[in-house]
Amino acid sequence: MINSTLGFQSVYEQMSKLKDAARKSGLFLVSDSDLEFNQPAVRIKIDRSKANDLGVTMQNIGNALANLARRKLHQPLQFAGPLLPGDPQVPREKRLAPEAIGSYYVKTATGSMLPLSSVVSIETATDPNALTH
Repeated sequence: MINSTLGFQSVYEQMSKLKDAARKSGLFLVSDSDLEFNQPAVRIKIDRSKANDLGVTMQNIGNALANLARRKLHQPLQFAGPLLPGDPQVPREKRLAPEAIGSYYVKTATGSMLPLSSVVSIETATDPNALTH
């Protein structure tokens, strides 16, 4: 068992070295673990300061992101207020690509529409497939 206070990435790196050494030794037929970094992830970052300067509320950003994620009314966002009624019908292919955020707009305090990408950025990453303890 490998333990670390540095996080799962550190555990994964050490475990990979251990598996490589076991394979090279010729003493083990199989070397395996249940920790792999192979789960695609999308992280959304909101520039709250810029949104505030542009007159965009977190609720409006949340509603726009809910449309992007195609959430239903009973699935509230953690950082936003209640969602507007209805089930957004955004085509699946327009929700799968991170760059799709550029085609969504959010309402400002003055009522004008602003590209969501001006206050929100998206990055893709790879997370662990499971975090067993």
